[in-house]
Amino acid sequence: MPCAPPPVDPHARYLPGVSAAQPGLKIAFLQADLAGQFPDAARPYRHFGCTMRRRFDGTLFRFPLRSGAAAAASEIKPVACTPHDVLALLHALREQLPAALLFLKSVKKVTAWVCRPAEHPAAPSGGGSSSCGNSSGGVDGGGTDATGAEAVLLYEARAEVVCARNSGGGGGSGACGAPLQSSIAEFIAAASTDVGGGGGGGKVANVLRALSRAPPTSLPSAVGTLQLSVSSGASSDGGGGGGGSTSTWVVCNALSAGAPLAIAERELASGGAKMIPWVGVAARLDTRAALPADDRCDENNNDEASDGSCSDGGGSDGDRGGGRGCGERGGTAGSTATPLGVGVAFCFLPLPARTGLPLH
Repeated sequence: MPCAPPPVDPHARYLPGVSAAQPGLKIAFLQADLAGQFPDAARPYRHFGCTMRRRFDGTLFRFPLRSGAAAAASEIKPVACTPHDVLALLHALREQLPAALLFLKSVKKVTAWVCRPAEHPAAPSGGGSSSCGNSSGGVDGGGTDATGAEAVLLYEARAEVVCARNSGGGGGSGACGAPLQSSIAEFIAAASTDVGGGGGGGKVANVLRALSRAPPTSLPSAVGTLQLSVSSGASSDGGGGGGGSTSTWVVCNALSAGAPLAIAERELASGGAKMIPWVGVAARLDTRAALPADDRCDENNNDEASDGSCSDGGGSDGDRGGGRGCGERGGTAGSTATPLGVGVAFCFLPLPARTGLPLH
């Protein structure tokens, strides 16, 4: 990132030289003393190791919250966005993790942090934290804050490839250790830029033509084992808690010909959706062992205690710690987490649609 994210002024009221047609500026911060001139605007980027004085290998977005006064004057959306609203969104995202990482091509880790004022009483209890006021520390390698605020980890989710075998499309012989989906990504990248294929229609059309020309048995595919984990940090904001969990999944991906390719070709020809027939299926391998002990159920719908013993669904609320029955998983009120064993449709990220199968 040699340039700062362009400051955007959609109302064209604040930035010099902007207009409704061009409501933003692009600043080459390596040549400008942006951090010196506007330290308050630069400070949020420094939490993530971007000093605003040297090249940063990454992409950062800053989304200022709309206050009540700003919302009242907004021509775009007259709805305020409070810190509480943002925390609610972060906790809702945690409910979808780590399964949301199953089919993503590049994103392998998601972390959520809250930067609290120095006077905030919350103290870490084994979770991650760092001083935002320490120029040599900070989140993910750096960051300073003149207020001495502390960055506290809410949660972290990871997807780690245990073993992946790619075949077809130039992906090699399938030796374990290659990145998952690499043969598919390489096929699409090569086909989309193939200007010698003829026919026009852009990158999607190029890929569809390459698929139609390739023998079905040579199309790229990938199968691998993923270990997904999510853990909670030190937080007193409530919601999204529940400790941590680890699960193991087998994930299969492939490019398709035949009927799926024909559907994609018809859609493109009629001006409809631009689709590539890429299919993926994920199945969890450890549906029982990965559950917290007090959430496990046996085949008779009994609760299994941490020592391996079971109790039936009867008893008073006091006998059963509030009467949470088998199948009523822990979590926050209004949880959007998908019950174990219920498949969800994905378009790389999970969709609000269940498949009716024990697969994603």
